[in-house]
Amino acid sequence: MNDLYDLSFHVENELTGVPEAVVKFVLRDVVREFCRRTHAWKMKTYSRIDKEVCAYSASGFADAEVLAVTGVFVRRAGEKEFANITRSGFYRLEGNFIFLQPEVLTYNDEGEMVIESAVMPMFESANVPLDFLSRHSGAIISGAVAELAKQKNRPWYNPEAYEVHSARYRGLVNSAMPARNFHG
Repeated sequence: MNDLYDLSFHVENELTGVPEAVVKFVLRDVVREFCRRTHAWKMKTYSRIDKEVCAYSASGFADAEVLAVTGVFVRRAGEKEFANITRSGFYRLEGNFIFLQPEVLTYNDEGEMVIESAVMPMFESANVPLDFLSRHSGAIISGAVAELAKQKNRPWYNPEAYEVHSARYRGLVNSAMPARNFHG
């Protein structure tokens, strides 16, 4: 599997008569929704901290949009351990960038930073990592088939395929979601 569009064959095999451009659009839409719901595509971005630079990329990938920053770790120059500043309020997220407060920049000047983020592909992008695609191709294919099969008044309308693939997609989305701790 080389990119998202390699999944087109599987979708077209389930539903005949769907134009290739429509399949590609739906695949992009489904992978974005899958990422929004599961936060399954994770990125780590490594940066050198410079006290003169307050904005750092949290996407780490040219064609990705940041959904959430899940971790921010800084290490002062010469130190071995990273400090977790994720929940400390020392940064803010705007678009694909985090902005560090001046005192954090000064204190950690010439140190290192690791930003962990949940991302999704940009609207027009089919560029997703191969390991992500390999792990979640079943969910993406089923989501695309379900989305197309429910379109009434189209030659590819297929309520049976919708039921099967919709249920499979929901199950795969649920299994891809991170475990949550519930306290009751």
